[in-house]
Amino acid sequence: MKIIITENQLEKLILLENTYTNSDITFNDIWYCNKQLKCYDIQLSDNSPLYLVQKRLLEELNKNSNTEKWPTDNNFTTDKSFGPTTAKAIGMYYTNGKIEYECPVNIGRNLLTKLGFEPPEELTEDEKKLAITLTMEMSSDKENEIKAISNIIANRAYIRDMGPVDVVLESSQFSGWNKYGSTDVDDVMCKERSYNKKSWKTAVKYAKLLLSGANFLDNTKGATHYYNTNDPYVKKNPPNWGEKSKTWVPHIKLIHSYGRDTTTKWAEKPVKRN
Repeated sequence: MKIIITENQLEKLILLENTYTNSDITFNDIWYCNKQLKCYDIQLSDNSPLYLVQKRLLEELNKNSNTEKWPTDNNFTTDKSFGPTTAKAIGMYYTNGKIEYECPVNIGRNLLTKLGFEPPEELTEDEKKLAITLTMEMSSDKENEIKAISNIIANRAYIRDMGPVDVVLESSQFSGWNKYGSTDVDDVMCKERSYNKKSWKTAVKYAKLLLSGANFLDNTKGATHYYNTNDPYVKKNPPNWGEKSKTWVPHIKLIHSYGRDTTTKWAEKPVKRN
């Protein structure tokens, strides 16, 4: 029995022999850390870089007289898989219809820029360090909590005559930094993938506020210390200056407990910076 298949069907059969990998790379991974999507990556979300790049490529190829027939002739669709057809489409787009690229081909900053995708706001090193700290301390987007943590940083900076960045990078104070021997901010940001956390935008907002004078209401009422009483590790290993200590002065209770460890000289009284 003779079986007749189309070229496109043959291509799909060949693709099945290759291993496709589900990729969780985001736009921010590409912009901030220069990560790339590679041939045989799959991304199933409608918000993924792969799908949106395929969609933009299809739009650009369709409106160019040199390439308008190519997507239909080659069955190029937004199928959310980075196979040879997507690689060819990238080539047709880059070369104005002259060359079909072959795998390996990557989707990175250059292609995003050429296709008109907007990069995120460029941040200073100090803004990154503070925003990273806030996402380490609070990954979910709870503004009241992020504001409270920002107030602890601002209060310590004020009472100790320090900059907010110096406060968060002080040894053994903000635990998220303890595992990093280096404070290379971009290296830490990429390892933490801080920009992918739900709290990132709010963290950036308060990082900027901290660096511009911390002129926001102190919702901790002058607290200088805090910790997460719900954390399983902390429950087993509570700080000796915490809620069970006679020297602890409570201020407010959110997800974290905020107060003052009065054995610390600069925490004997509530901070009044405003």
